[in-house]
Amino acid sequence: MVAEMIGTVEAGQYAIAARLVEFPVMFGSVVAAAYFPKFYSGATDPETLFRNLRKFNAVMAGLATVFVLVLFVLGSIIVGVFFGEGYDQAALVLKYFLPCIYILFFRIVISKWILATGIYWYSLFSHTLGAVVNIALNFILIPEMGMNGAVLASIISYFAACWIALLFSQKTRVYLRNAYIG
Repeated sequence: MVAEMIGTVEAGQYAIAARLVEFPVMFGSVVAAAYFPKFYSGATDPETLFRNLRKFNAVMAGLATVFVLVLFVLGSIIVGVFFGEGYDQAALVLKYFLPCIYILFFRIVISKWILATGIYWYSLFSHTLGAVVNIALNFILIPEMGMNGAVLASIISYFAACWIALLFSQKTRVYLRNAYIG
């Protein structure tokens, strides 16, 4: 969609930044797969479960912060070393993409909770909401802002899929109310 709206060069810059954000998210997914069962299985009642989820969210936020700081400080160097000088714009776009790391790390925990509680319909709903928001915002923001509009559309759609979608059901509002602030 980005390539069709703003051109292949900009789409390439955008794609590099997006891929560099995906690596930390992949790493976070591995960490969650390894450690979530320990946080979840130790809970014998809802209060303990959500206390454990708050701890796990704090761990994930700390891990996300490490990646955000590394990419903020070293992103230009990483882009230069792996892609060359022609991709300087990707390093700037990467900095705009960094909030996505926090949102996606929290989404990793939500996804694990969805699997553990068996509310699979929510995953379909939240991903659909995110996709619809992203497509709509791309049509609005890309013509005005170029690839920065695509990044902003991504951030807003990830936010919608991660947290706004939690507001639509009593079962998921319980998570929102208890897994972050208790």
